[in-house]
Amino acid sequence: MAPEVAAGEAPSASSDVYAFGMCVVAALAADDATFENVLSSSAHALECAQAPSGAAASGGGRADVLVLSLAEDPSARPSPFELCASALFSAADALIAAEEVAREVVTIARLRWCAVCFEHMDMGEGATCSLTVQDETRGEGAHDVSSAGLGAEAHFACCSCLAAHVSASCEPECLGAFGQNGGYVRCVHAGEGCARIYSIVAVANLPCAACLTFWQARSVLDEERITKQLEDGIELRIGARAKQIAALGEAERRGGAPRSP
Repeated sequence: MAPEVAAGEAPSASSDVYAFGMCVVAALAADDATFENVLSSSAHALECAQAPSGAAASGGGRADVLVLSLAEDPSARPSPFELCASALFSAADALIAAEEVAREVVTIARLRWCAVCFEHMDMGEGATCSLTVQDETRGEGAHDVSSAGLGAEAHFACCSCLAAHVSASCEPECLGAFGQNGGYVRCVHAGEGCARIYSIVAVANLPCAACLTFWQARSVLDEERITKQLEDGIELRIGARAKQIAALGEAERRGGAPRSP
């Protein structure tokens, strides 16, 4: 609280400047040495504190401006406009600008071209065909493209285009090809020779309709696989039993001889 406000005067723009200065000091007070430096400041700043408020804008460093803000005499403090134009805020402006540039660089680095609609998208708004079926089934994640022998760079597809591609790949008439791929969705550029697939995690993050279509198609494949395994097992057992019967003598088969254990 500014001294004049504590003495009973009404708050003003000058008292707000004082309050701002005290907030900065409080923020710096975690370091006792810095706190002492702020309060003592420099001889130049102390001299400026006795000068008219117009001199505040020409104060040198940030510490000078801060000490001026804490002057006992309200007329010695900088005006809000002078405070905003001072070194105290110019450093903050530079920091904000640097952060904005850094954010822009990160944003640009995350941009991807959709291989279907050719729109720029954030990499989190789609998926890249960065796996082979072997990688996915082994649970080893994406491999380096060159080491996987897959040639050119992987293809990115935005969520909307990928969802449409997944739904089309899982249609009943496409289940044969879907099964040949091991129940995985091939790249949107599979027709151009790309052998990659989209991971289960990528498909699971798609809109519900596409994700549901994918898992229903996988369920059909699983049922067919289990049925085939059961049929193969039954055929093996029937075949084995037929060989046993064929090996029995004619009399045993007619029930004339005791059945061997």
